[in-house]
Amino acid sequence: ADSLKSSDLVRKLEGLEAEDFVDSVEDKLPEYGLSPAEATAKLVMKTDGTETTRTLYLGKTVSDRPDLIYAKVEDDPTVYMVKNEVLSRIARGAGFYRDRMLARFSTYDVKEVELKRGGKTFLLKKKDDEWKLTVPEEIKADRATVEKLLDDLSQATQPDVGTEHLVQKASNVLMSS
Repeated sequence: ADSLKSSDLVRKLEGLEAEDFVDSVEDKLPEYGLSPAEATAKLVMKTDGTETTRTLYLGKTVSDRPDLIYAKVEDDPTVYMVKNEVLSRIARGAGFYRDRMLARFSTYDVKEVELKRGGKTFLLKKKDDEWKLTVPEEIKADRATVEKLLDDLSQATQPDVGTEHLVQKASNVLMSS
């Protein structure tokens, strides 16, 4: 999961405050979109070794307050009115929260890079902070160019999938060596 987006959602849920209250009328829960709920947020928390679970039920928009929705906490009869932005965050779906980084790595930790394209293989190896192209032949590689390639690869995100700009960049690096 994308840690920034996930943390943002948790912060929004954590800071969720009632703007107003509705009398705790269980028979009106379907009218408020709370039975069944429009959306739920189940939070599992661990504090001092003890795990607790809280479930928030999020309902329909309040008819005379379009910036608010109905909400309820499991095992609490009170129906709250809360800002609707939390529902819009949940409605984004799982794809929104996916980690879009294709591969997480530190460019400093990379010691070897093998690139294949069009039946050709190129092998770059780092020894003592010096990069060498070792396959198809052994020659010194341009350190800045290889590090730029690694930076681009380490920052490749999901929208980059299906594009060839990184492969083309790698080819350009190696062909110009």
